[in-house]
Amino acid sequence: MSLNYFFSYRNKYDQIIIHTEEIIRICDELINESFEYIESSNNENSKNTQYVLNDIEILNEQKNSHIRENEKLLKIRNHISKKIQNHCDHIFCEDEIDITPERSQKITYCTKCEYTKPN
Repeated sequence: MSLNYFFSYRNKYDQIIIHTEEIIRICDELINESFEYIESSNNENSKNTQYVLNDIEILNEQKNSHIRENEKLLKIRNHISKKIQNHCDHIFCEDEIDITPERSQKITYCTKCEYTKPN
């Protein structure tokens, strides 16, 4: 298989991971908003409160499912990255990156696959 196949594959996984992380973030927002609703309602209607608590439980389950899925996706993506690094005919370049405004660090990375050599 060509290296381009693996690059394309990794990019697709990156997109899926980004979307999965967004779903997790939105679940958190919904859970927080639900708790805020319960707090603001001051137990006006315990039946509504119970519905909201059930919704929170379902959202938490969905969120946890997406977290587990995201962990699997990250493992696959890392595996693909290792394949790319092992099959790449590296072209290394030296560069400096800014750590802070006063401090920088030299790095050596491949211009094709983005592999960074340890210093």
